[in-house]
Amino acid sequence: LDDRLLSQLQKQSTLPKRVELASLGKDGRWILLAHGNEATGMASSLLAPRATLPTQPDTVDIAGREYVVQGVWLDRAERSAPVAALLGYSVDEALRPYRSVALAWGALSLLGLLVGLVGTWFIARSVSRPVERLAAAARRIAAGDYALADEAASVETPVRDELGQLASAFASMSRSIHEREARILYQAGHDQVTGLSNRAAAEAEIERALAAQPDAPAALLMVGLGRLPDIIKTLGHEVCDRVMRQAGERLHEPVRGGGIARATDAQFSVFLPQANRQGAIATAFRIVEALSEP
Repeated sequence: LDDRLLSQLQKQSTLPKRVELASLGKDGRWILLAHGNEATGMASSLLAPRATLPTQPDTVDIAGREYVVQGVWLDRAERSAPVAALLGYSVDEALRPYRSVALAWGALSLLGLLVGLVGTWFIARSVSRPVERLAAAARRIAAGDYALADEAASVETPVRDELGQLASAFASMSRSIHEREARILYQAGHDQVTGLSNRAAAEAEIERALAAQPDAPAALLMVGLGRLPDIIKTLGHEVCDRVMRQAGERLHEPVRGGGIARATDAQFSVFLPQANRQGAIATAFRIVEALSEP
């Protein structure tokens, strides 16, 4: 049995590509008898002197390549020396058909990961941007900037969405706070009966005007209704409020370019910026004439 005959046997049967025949001598040494189509050196690598034949499949490394090797004792005549066949299967060749499948699965996994990352980025962006705008609106409300807060609260989110409902509720809350604060500020600086500025607001306005033009002339007139306590005693507070409201309305005609405020319960203040003495007296006469009408 030589290499040529063993190669023919491989072609005519299902023997693996790597087959080596070795004989065990009387001295315990293995002798390579023949190899098939490819000489892999399995016998020289595995069958050292007095080595045991690996009759169970085992994975071994031969010349840097991985093989599954199994030894099989062959039938022999009584006078013949023991002969064994080493069958080798290349792990690389066995896995080659599956590498394309592995590459395909790897590519699909990578594509799925990329799609997942892009989808996660879009979802996070669609969630984080409205939340960031709501947070910015909250900071602007804390700073007292309600106009920009209303604009920031108008998040481009579907109304049915939870963020859209939150943004809508936040915008409604912002407008309510803005209106309530504006109403409180208005009430703090205005008289509820006449709608004119109160004494505190008038003093602040006078201080700002004098600070802006400290050298310019100015005049302050005090207009009082002397018999207002008698009206309260005889006709009541409701008629008194009507008198003060109508008196405040009449002051707008003679006072042009000045600031009118209710200084006390029975007095109005008229601030005339850049008015000299003659101008102040002329305005005072016009006020008396306006209030002389029944």
